[in-house]
Amino acid sequence: MMPPRVGKTASALTGSQPEDEAKPRNPRKNGLIFVDVKIHGKPIRAMIDTGATHNYLASAKVERLGLVLEKGVGRVKAINSAAQPIAGVAKSVLIKVGAYEGKTNLSVMVMDDLKLILGLDF
Repeated sequence: MMPPRVGKTASALTGSQPEDEAKPRNPRKNGLIFVDVKIHGKPIRAMIDTGATHNYLASAKVERLGLVLEKGVGRVKAINSAAQPIAGVAKSVLIKVGAYEGKTNLSVMVMDDLKLILGLDF
């Protein structure tokens, strides 16, 4: 079974300003908010999406970030696509955004345009 593919979402978001080290070069692109994030100390760019119910990571980034996946449960419905199963879940992942540092779960799937989406779970 192929992992689901997800493109850009249509949600435009706002959020608090991260500390200097986490400020993105272009925080807003086409009405979307992007931030620089560290997962297990490794940098990755994320889109903030308060319309997303969970956090999503591109499957191509799992190995580089040193994540271990558990079996995925459930399906993902992205804009303009059919619902597809989640490929896996990385649980209790250490994530840092600006001064905030904590753990969160990341649902993993193939994504065309984005590396990381931080949704309401975050």
